[in-house]
Amino acid sequence: MAVTTTTTRHSFNGSGAQYPSGGTPVGQGPFSINFTIIDADHITVYWTKGTSGSGTPTTISASGNLTINEHYTVQKAGTGSNATITWIESGWTQSSQVTFPTSADLIVITRNVPLTQVTNYQNNATIDAETIEQSFDKLTQTTQQLDDGKDYSFKFSSNISGTTGFDTNADTATTLNVAKAGRLNKALKFDGDGNIGVSTYDPDDTATTAGTYRDDALDHRDTAQDYATRTAGVVRHFDGATGNVSDTSPADQTGVYSSKEWAVGTQSGNTDGSAKQWALGGGSFASGTAVSGSDYSAKEHAIGTTVSTGSAKQWATKDSTAVDTLYSAKEYASGDATASGGSAKAWAEDSSSPDGTTTKSAKTWATEASASASTAENSAIEYSIALG
Repeated sequence: MAVTTTTTRHSFNGSGAQYPSGGTPVGQGPFSINFTIIDADHITVYWTKGTSGSGTPTTISASGNLTINEHYTVQKAGTGSNATITWIESGWTQSSQVTFPTSADLIVITRNVPLTQVTNYQNNATIDAETIEQSFDKLTQTTQQLDDGKDYSFKFSSNISGTTGFDTNADTATTLNVAKAGRLNKALKFDGDGNIGVSTYDPDDTATTAGTYRDDALDHRDTAQDYATRTAGVVRHFDGATGNVSDTSPADQTGVYSSKEWAVGTQSGNTDGSAKQWALGGGSFASGTAVSGSDYSAKEHAIGTTVSTGSAKQWATKDSTAVDTLYSAKEYASGDATASGGSAKAWAEDSSSPDGTTTKSAKTWATEASASASTAENSAIEYSIALG
């Protein structure tokens, strides 16, 4: 046969579905591998299990390479046609149920030609063209296999060169000169010269430590956020973040409220009241509702009517009746309530007694004095006339 294509690998998803052992197979194959092979052993079949569903071979518990004549058979090897593979029922049976790779599973088939030359040509012997062609075919397929492996290997781009590309040369930059003991639990890295080497610390340990600090930071962030803004209850203490996921059952801190709650909150549990409540009123900022115990807001003390000792407005402007047992400034200045002892205005000009007694206002005394003076004047005139 001839090798007319450069294909050396093929991938596809399965088409299997569970059925009872011995029943009608579903998704068993055959499946084309899309390239020719000389021998059935010249391929490797990789299976990657999907995130859900069945399809686990009985001899391996996770994704990996499958075994010929245990998980699959090969057809059309050594012919000019593309080879095929077919699943073996016993290799995919669990608890009497068979599930060949499903649509969630990925199958990758690669060429795996042994790097040997097993044909021994004898001097002066008859040379068979098919034998020579098969040797050339194997050599070509080996070359394709190596080229495919090169594509899946780490390498520097061929346009990197000279002192700008390497400290010394590409061979030094890509050669790892560290024995097993120095490589244990280390990661590959490039050193200060840009040459490949190993890390000082175990990256998994570093990642675990970083993850712990990250989760601690997340707990602190969530707790700080509660201290800042929570108004739906007391502040919670977060202490169980895992895998960068917040603690789902933080502990309530009895009697502890957030800054926002102390500023503008209305929670009944906060019996000391928020700043906004002390400004406007208790509960949902009702002026006539006590903030804490029998204490009221600044607004209530300023203009309200509920405080038993009276608001500033009542002490300034309330008419007629007492604020508590005393009267407002306005009443003392210009009111008519005699029970107050009389206002300044009443003591100045009322015609009746300002305090409800027989005591008279300044105006009444003045009027009566004027009348007495006028009577005296008239009497004096009459007396003068009588004397001649």
